[in-house]
Amino acid sequence: DGTLLRTLRLHAHTDSLCAIAMSADGTFWSGSNDQTVRLWCGVTGALKYTLPVMNSPIEDLVIGADGKL
Repeated sequence: DGTLLRTLRLHAHTDSLCAIAMSADGTFWSGSNDQTVRLWCGVTGALKYTLPVMNSPIEDLVIGADGKL
């Protein structure tokens, strides 16, 4: 119904946050101008994984119907 249930703070990025994509399993991905994509636990907000991307800030993230980023 659009009710905000929780606010999480993402402290791992070192530059502007540009994109967020939620997955069906409750995790979410964030992309930043720091050229990384990060996977987070949607319950605790804990950082689970960092994927470095070379030579390009992250502007968009999409999770497909198969659950893949």
